Amino acid sequence: MYGEQTDADVVNPSGGIVDIGLDDDDSDAADGTPPGSGHLGTRYEMRVASWFANLAFRAKLFGDAYPFKLSGDSQELEALPVNSQVRELYVQMLMSASLRLVPKRRRDELTESFEETSHEIFKQLMPLGWEVHRFGAKGASRYEGLLYDKLVALTKDLRGTFGLERRHYKPHDRGDGGLDLVAWHPMAGDTREGVPIALAQCGCTSDGDAWSMKSLEAAPAKLAGHLRVHHPWSAYYFMPHDLTEAVGTQIDWQQKPNLTSTIVIDRSRLIGLAKLYGSVDRCVTAKITVTEALALTY
Repeated sequence: MYGEQTDADVVNPSGGIVDIGLDDDDSDAADGTPPGSGHLGTRYEMRVASWFANLAFRAKLFGDAYPFKLSGDSQELEALPVNSQVRELYVQMLMSASLRLVPKRRRDELTESFEETSHEIFKQLMPLGWEVHRFGAKGASRYEGLLYDKLVALTKDLRGTFGLERRHYKPHDRGDGGLDLVAWHPMAGDTREGVPIALAQCGCTSDGDAWSMKSLEAAPAKLAGHLRVHHPWSAYYFMPHDLTEAVGTQIDWQQKPNLTSTIVIDRSRLIGLAKLYGSVDRCVTAKITVTEALALTY
């Protein structure tokens, strides 16, 4: 259900009913065999049945946040009115997970907003007294300027040493170096090294398992060679996709072999945490874009 055909829950603007498509290599028509005929037809039916089974699971999992209703025969998914902030948040996550369906000139509205939403949840996850900041190139709240200077400043905040020199970076690089969110505890003014640290990357990529590699951007495996601190930090990866899967009555991860040594905050966790911390309103950071999209659909 992670892929675009099912994770995106694409709504057909003309009818309000979800049209779940096939990947090109799964079409029964590829060899001229009509759906329902022979082995390929059976595979088609089994895959569609599994999609709808997981949609039913997702409806139960997300509860009042889920803006769709599965028909009694589990053959259609109907769009419900988006009449609450938590449903707006779901739609925002859905759009952020479906960027290939969004005009390129509008995609930044969703990626930037997703980073804002992730920042809100990241702040809630950090205990009292932590410093929590955005590090991303567009939304930095503490670190500005060239990437090298920002990384040196961050390393100082983390009570560490930076092992690279300015010559190792492009002269005009103002990027984020793979970091979107940073957090540490200053330990009540104690200036010794060895402070609690958490770093995070936010990603809306939906190209196969590309998210797996991207999830390591903020991890010690990627950065510890030159961002040297007293101990390995906690690494987080925020994604708008839903990686939940029903296994009997239990919840599990989809694409479990692709999980890395990071804490993944996917759509299910993000919306659940927003509800837990009472921050749904602050997490709806692309309201104008969501409202515009809904106006085209309903």
